Amino acid sequence: MFSGTIILLACIILMSGSRRAALNLGGVSPSLGLSEGLRPAVLSAGGVLAIVAVLLHHLAERRFLAFVSMLVVAAGAHWAVGAAPILSLASPSVILCCLALAAIFAGTPLPHAFIAAAYVAVAFGAPMPEEAMAAATLSGMSRYLLTSIPFFLPAGALWTASGIASDWFGSPPPLSAIVAPGSDKRCC
Repeated sequence: MFSGTIILLACIILMSGSRRAALNLGGVSPSLGLSEGLRPAVLSAGGVLAIVAVLLHHLAERRFLAFVSMLVVAAGAHWAVGAAPILSLASPSVILCCLALAAIFAGTPLPHAFIAAAYVAVAFGAPMPEEAMAAATLSGMSRYLLTSIPFFLPAGALWTASGIASDWFGSPPPLSAIVAPGSDKRCC
């Protein structure tokens, strides 16, 4: 239940922050010719879709009441952090670390745990608004996506060399077994 609430809180943060960022950005991307506000708007749509995915998961398990309670707690936490005066109980870094660790140990996916912890740390004086979190999420995603692409090739080679690929997916048919569509002739 705690993990689901953290996931929903992170989705709400991304929706709210990226919506504000999309509305504040102006201009047109010189490379794509699209509005600069489109990328944050898509991130906001991703937050909505993630909430829908969690809802569908809970509906499939017939736990709609649990979903509603998690959504209410997450929305309440989002509102409370935005409306509350700055608390000086502890350092924002300590709060961020403790909440992130608690969320990770509860089974929350890392990005959701870090986004929610960073947002809750704002109530303790961390100077990062939602728009900045959305921008940091966007820049971080594009960096990691681009760096992950070259690693797929060596990973595929290692899978093939070790035999894991054929164990999991079976060995491909020989070229002589491939038949051209619409004919009885073999390829090779």
